[in-house]
Amino acid sequence: MNAICLFPTNSFRRLFTSEPIETSTLSFDRDCFAQARARRKFGNEALPTNKKMLFDALGTAGIAVVTVRFDGYSGSGQVDDIRACDADGGVISLANTGIELVRPMGDGSALERSPLTLHDALECLACDLLEDLHRGWQSDEGAFGEFTFDVAKRSITLAYNERVIQSVLYEYTF
Repeated sequence: MNAICLFPTNSFRRLFTSEPIETSTLSFDRDCFAQARARRKFGNEALPTNKKMLFDALGTAGIAVVTVRFDGYSGSGQVDDIRACDADGGVISLANTGIELVRPMGDGSALERSPLTLHDALECLACDLLEDLHRGWQSDEGAFGEFTFDVAKRSITLAYNERVIQSVLYEYTF
């Protein structure tokens, strides 16, 4: 008897059904996981270069700190706000500043240069780091938080808040 499958991918489906497994499906799943590992490896290799280019561009624009706020739940997540400020706390526009990031190609085969606005580069880097550290952060109850890019320290700090459902059991015998 087959179980009811609520998962869209074949790899999850195989866990909960007694259907025969097609070798072509296994090969596809293996390829997807291999590509994801390769993209993560290339992304980690590109991070020091991307940080240098990003912090150089932020410093040149007179920006002291950038905050990137995100929120997600129920399978949907997004960056809510990107705010750049100078040393006095004044807001600075990121609209017209360009930068080039080094990013893994979709198939994980190599790195490529991607020209972006500074705003889009900050969003891409934050989303890449978030997905690498907390894959599926937007699923179920989700998560929210903030990245802080400190130009003077040349550091990126993530404050990550994960939502969870708590269950408390009380058992009584009379």
